Amino acid sequence: MNLKEAVRLTQQESDFCCNTDKRERLGTIIDALHKSQKREKEFRKAIMWALGVNGEFPVRTDGAGPYWWRMELMRRAGVSIQELNRQAKS
Repeated sequence: MNLKEAVRLTQQESDFCCNTDKRERLGTIIDALHKSQKREKEFRKAIMWALGVNGEFPVRTDGAGPYWWRMELMRRAGVSIQELNRQAKS
């Protein structure tokens, strides 16, 4: 069973569930799963860009530092500086 099938089955189960609390919890879990899948897709696209898979990776310009590409990678991956700082502290 793949992830899409599991989500579909879980949604069907929540439709038949008579307990409102359980239905709400399942809905929250399904929403979190969808957000996670979207985030994974963003990360994959950002990694492919960084690897130059689609030929989109820009050429380094004169005077650019050794990590000149990091800000664009962060933008494409949807990662903020605050998130990086939180990760560095943990």
